[in-house]
Amino acid sequence: MIKKIKHIAGAVLTPAVLLGWLFIGVVTYSDYEEGESRRFFIKAKPTLQIFFANPYADDWLGTSTSGERKFDGHGNLLLGTEEFSRYLNYCEFRYGIDETDKRAAHDRCRAHSRAP
Repeated sequence: MIKKIKHIAGAVLTPAVLLGWLFIGVVTYSDYEEGESRRFFIKAKPTLQIFFANPYADDWLGTSTSGERKFDGHGNLLLGTEEFSRYLNYCEFRYGIDETDKRAAHDRCRAHSRAP
């Protein structure tokens, strides 16, 4: 009887864990005062990636060696190539924003993803 219960529990838990892995994401936020915090979200589409980053919510990203954040002429935080790519990846799976025009995707995502 115990063996049968374990088999049933395994048959139920395995798909539940797999679905959770595919559809639940974690975004990590960092700031100087509170340290690092994580928030869970439902992904717009499935992926094996679990951890994501929103650079606009991190205090340390876009900071120069003198401790000043770098902005463009429109007041937008300047992201490096890697940060920009990570942000678009976050937008794709968090909000379902997947456009060929990367600047348009960035602007749409900025409207959705303000710092918590």
